Order: sequence, then structure tokens, then C-alpha cells
Amino acid sequence: MNTSFYQNLPNYPFELLADNLAQLATIDYFHYLRAFKKEIITVLALVGTARFVTWVLCASFSFYTYCLHRSKLHRYNHVSPDGSAAWALVTGASGGIGYEIVREFARKGFNVVLHGRVEQDLLDAMMRMHEEFPDRNFKILVADPTVLGTKEFWYRKSYGDWKLERKLDLEAIKNELSKLNLTVLVNCANAEAKHTDLGRILDENEKSIWKHINSDALYPIQLFRALLPTLISNAPSLIINVTSLSDKGIPLKISASASRSFLSRMTESSALEMKLDGYDVEALCVRVSRCMGQTDSTLARAIIARVGSRRSVVVGHWYQFLYKGLIDLLPGRLWDWCIIHYIRGMTDIKCKGS
Repeated sequence: MNTSFYQNLPNYPFELLADNLAQLATIDYFHYLRAFKKEIITVLALVGTARFVTWVLCASFSFYTYCLHRSKLHRYNHVSPDGSAAWALVTGASGGIGYEIVREFARKGFNVVLHGRVEQDLLDAMMRMHEEFPDRNFKILVADPTVLGTKEFWYRKSYGDWKLERKLDLEAIKNELSKLNLTVLVNCANAEAKHTDLGRILDENEKSIWKHINSDALYPIQLFRALLPTLISNAPSLIINVTSLSDKGIPLKISASASRSFLSRMTESSALEMKLDGYDVEALCVRVSRCMGQTDSTLARAIIARVGSRRSVVVGHWYQFLYKGLIDLLPGRLWDWCIIHYIRGMTDIKCKGS
């Protein structure tokens, strides 16, 4: 039965198969490509030219920003009509980058209000500032942005003629700072610490999530809203938001990474709104990282150097700009693999250390 079945099958010799393959090879598959050869070359040339021009413009902007541009901070160091000197408010000023930014402002001739959560740390920082810059005036403002919007939120005016106060909103802070010739607001609270703590979202609670969101996102925008009338009346004025370099998702730091990326979008919108309404208020977001070898003083100088940039969101240090550019070139899957293995290695080291 099997023999008869195979005998009924048609017999295709090898020569017939070779003839069919030869006929397929003679088909002109590129006929339509040759018909539109000039059009295809034109399109490819236009695309290549556009990409080249884009690259040249980006390279030119980067070269100008980090090599030719000079800080325009002096534009905001002006006296008021009644002769009052310019003041700057710096959050997160008790240590880290915030403290170094205070030093830079004092060196540039500004009086500074140091803002932080721990009064003793602020007092120590202010004493060191007085010793280094005896000709400048300093005040401290103690407030805990992590409990913004709750009954625990309060602020304290300390030192000199600033008396103890207790309020539940930002209006009291606004009223006190409106008495100064405030021309600069620097939100640097989320750069005060390196935030090396890692934790899964399942291990978080409502209070810990609100802590990150309040300090890194809600408090900066609420403080900006409250002080904007003062900044407009004292124009030209400046707002600097210092935030993290990474705008990508980071596992085990969901609330922190998400709330920090909020500042860059907020700054872009603020800059456009100031231009739309015709206010002479510059909004600038400077992105830095404290984990790439640069000192806090170096990063503070880089932040000040970016004032007057043509973009509202910039990377502070040139080395970190190049590093971020290389990271952005990575395919998405490769970045995911790298960050997962990096975080996994950090958690393993942490577990071994504990």
C-alpha cells in the first residue's frame, strides 16, 4: 500500500527545480526602485541634511552653554527703589549643594535667607557664613516641607529680630519675605542629601510617599506660587530649581524619582507662562548628580554658571551633560538591563553590609 502511494506521487527532477530557481533569479525586483531613483536619493539627502543640521545645532548650543556662556546672575543683584540690597532664598541650605549655593550668592554680593528643616544645622551654617562673609546679611527660615498641608506644618523665624511663629500655611512666610528685596528663589531641598536609601513600593507607607512628594514636588511649586508676586514686584528676578540628573524610572525609588522629575516640567511651564504674561522672571531648572565625582562646591558653581541659559532646563556640569548624552543613546531594553543589574548589585551590597 505504501509502495503504490509513493508511485502515484509526481516525479520532479532536479533539472526542473533548477530551471524554476533560474527564472526567479531573472525577475527584476528593483524595477520600481530604479524608476524612482532620483526621488529616493533626494529624500535620503534631505533626511541626512536635516539630521546633520540638528546635530550641528545641538553641538553648537552645548559648546556655547559650557564654554562661551557667562552667568547672568549679576542682572538680579540690584537694589530696590528704597535702596534695599538684593536677597536670595535658598532651600536645603544647611548642607550639601544648597550650602555651597549660599556661599556663591554671598560671594556675588547677595544677602541670603537660609531655609531648612533643622534649626541648629541652619544656625551653624549661618555662623560659618558670617565668619566668611562679614559684610553680608543672613537670616534663617526653619520649615519642614515634608509635612506640607498637614497640621504639623509650621515655620520658625529665627535669629535677630525674627521671632518665633507658628502657622499652618505659606502666607506667613510670604508676608515676611515680601518685606525683603527678594530677587532670587532657589529650590534645592531635594539635593540636600544623596538619598541612597532604597525601598520597594510595597514596603512604603502613605506617610513616606507624601514625604518625598511634598519635599521634592509640592513644596517647590507652592513656594513658587506664594513668592511669585514678590518676585514680580522686584523684577528682574530669578527662580532656580535644582533637581536630579536622571529623568528615567529607577526601581526601588519610585516616589523619589517620580517627584523629582516633576520639577523639570514645572520649570518649563513656568518659563513659558512668565514669557506669556510679560514678566521679567527667569525660570531655570538645573539638573545635577552628586554621585559622579564632582564636589558640592563644583556643582554649585556649575549651577550659578547656567543662569541666563537660553533653555529653561539644562544639565549643570559639562561632564554630566556628556554622560547623560551617552546614556540617552542606549536602547531602552539595554538601559532597563543596566539599571536593574545596578540596583540589584546595590541591594546585595547593602544586605551584606547589614
